Amino acid sequence: MRFYYLLSGFFSVLSQVYILRELLSLFAGNEFSFGFLASGWMAGMGLGSFFEGRKRTRLSCEGQFLLLSFLFLGLVYLLRGAGKIFGLSPGEVLGSGALIITGFFFVFPLSFAMGMLFMKLTRVGEEIRGVSGIGEVYRLDAVGDTLAGAGFSYLFIHLPPLPFAFFISFLLSLPISLRKKPFIPLSLSLLALSFTPIPSVLGKKILEASFPGYKVIEEKDSPYTRITVLERDSILHVFQNNSLSFSFPSPFFEDVHLPMLFIPHPERILLIEAPPPVSREVKKHGVKKIKTVMLDPILLRVCREISKGEGEFIAGDGRKVVREGEWDGVFVMLPEPENLSSGRFYTVEFFREVKEHLREKGILFLKIPGSETSLSTPEKLMLSSLYFSLKKVFPDVLVLPGEEIFFIAGEKIPFSFDTLVARYERRRIKTLYFHPSLLPLEYNPERMRWIREEIEPAPLNTDPHPILPFFSMWRWNMEYPFLFRYLFPFLLRLPYLLLFLPLLFFIKRGIFFPVLCMGVWGITIEMLSLLSLQSRAGWVYHLAGLAISSFMLGIAGGEISGERRNLSIKLPFAISLLISLSFPFLLKLSLPPPLFLFLVNFGAGFSVGMLYPLAVKKLGGRTMGAGIIYGADLLGGALASFLTSLFLFSIYGAWKVLFLSGIYLLLPFLMLY
Repeated sequence: MRFYYLLSGFFSVLSQVYILRELLSLFAGNEFSFGFLASGWMAGMGLGSFFEGRKRTRLSCEGQFLLLSFLFLGLVYLLRGAGKIFGLSPGEVLGSGALIITGFFFVFPLSFAMGMLFMKLTRVGEEIRGVSGIGEVYRLDAVGDTLAGAGFSYLFIHLPPLPFAFFISFLLSLPISLRKKPFIPLSLSLLALSFTPIPSVLGKKILEASFPGYKVIEEKDSPYTRITVLERDSILHVFQNNSLSFSFPSPFFEDVHLPMLFIPHPERILLIEAPPPVSREVKKHGVKKIKTVMLDPILLRVCREISKGEGEFIAGDGRKVVREGEWDGVFVMLPEPENLSSGRFYTVEFFREVKEHLREKGILFLKIPGSETSLSTPEKLMLSSLYFSLKKVFPDVLVLPGEEIFFIAGEKIPFSFDTLVARYERRRIKTLYFHPSLLPLEYNPERMRWIREEIEPAPLNTDPHPILPFFSMWRWNMEYPFLFRYLFPFLLRLPYLLLFLPLLFFIKRGIFFPVLCMGVWGITIEMLSLLSLQSRAGWVYHLAGLAISSFMLGIAGGEISGERRNLSIKLPFAISLLISLSFPFLLKLSLPPPLFLFLVNFGAGFSVGMLYPLAVKKLGGRTMGAGIIYGADLLGGALASFLTSLFLFSIYGAWKVLFLSGIYLLLPFLMLY
């Protein structure tokens, strides 16, 4: 049975990070996918655990493993076909309503079955070894979680995803094949398919069916994102997590000439996440050194192939490269801060780094979506937040209205149409659609006055409080009036400490409430560690498995300590409060991301794991009690992951959410006296 315990934990984490990859690709890499998946998964597992705890199903453990095998493969291809199901066009991402359906209802059958299996394994463990058997199930399940998380971050993430899905399905079929010989051919078939191109070919067919009229040139997963290259009418369209990165050839990159004309003598230009045609246009200004930096190595390779050797493309983090020299211009060529990874190039901390490495009369250029006539509420908030964030660092910030709103920041930005035309003619630039003589019409005094009047007080966008991705999501989801027209504007004005008041209606003297609060705190810390790191270091999807494995390893260690020693049930809460206090200091130490994730999540998992056996002892060590404790922990975690990723982190920032989670610990800690 011990193999079953390990396999259940191994599959639980591996399936979560695998499905997370699919959700991120559907939602433009937006980190809200973390919460939707985690909350849907934990809610399903919690309810499945409760269900199996109250009603003993007849399906054997081996049969449930086989059921998981089929449910997992079906879900993988169902998510691949989500574009067809929801009628998405290329580059169109899932809205929040569709993401809720995907994250909750598509994933729910798999997570519910996983919860039932864990409860059944817990019962079997108790029947074999009594109370200690329950602890062994929990412990070995955590070991399986740890192996899966670490294996994914450093090994499995580099494997082709669809063939690897068949290999996972093969592992789940092993228990029944080892017990019943008629199922051996099924296991061998799944194993054989995992070493063939058939799973990938099937995925490509689904992609082509989702986007008729487009030819699929390439689809490849990197440790950071999914890159898809489609072709139509001899035009290549490159997508990053289903969000259009650029098309080639295209005339729209001539817009870069406008900010280039604000630089008197451009010699060294840094382009961050810029498509290949941008460097070609910048080169027309006689620039000596053009460096284009991209984080994703697959996207970098595609850009190099398109540019045919023109320009210098390097793999790396733009926030680090900007500190490696002095620049006449730093151009952030992202379309908008639609997630934390792109939003980190729009924060006050990044602006300070840029200012320190700009030459005299150097500029920073950014852009966000806008409008020719009017701005919606989230567009106004995005405009205002970015403007005041830039003004926090730069003395002069020029805002130019249009379908894309341009920001040019520096020590002093003189805006003279005659100067721009003179520089254009002196540099002998040839363009098809751009000419500075048209600028007086586009940026006339009335339009410039209008865009200034649209700027209103708004929170700054910082690393600990990255609110621009939230405004971006709000902008794309205006069709959901309750959430984005009423609830979220209300929350923006609500004192966040009032969010702990609902707890007062649920306080009961018993163990259920403290376990629920611990579940809320544990997952909040895990989500904060990932989201905070994402807003500083960029894509951390490849480290999600490490965060989960560290958390589960901590659970295993805490469970051993709680089971073998006669400890006070208040001790896990005291340790958790200490971890909350140390979180900001660990984050500011700028530790290597893997080390930071390990320390924070291991400590959080240790507290959660220690509470589990102590709470089971309080309920007499019964299997029913174990199921209740496990379900309460998961339901608390489901609530925390949903709220933290959806709006708490963006609206209130990391430090306020951390303080709020501390209150959730303090109440049960005081109640246990």
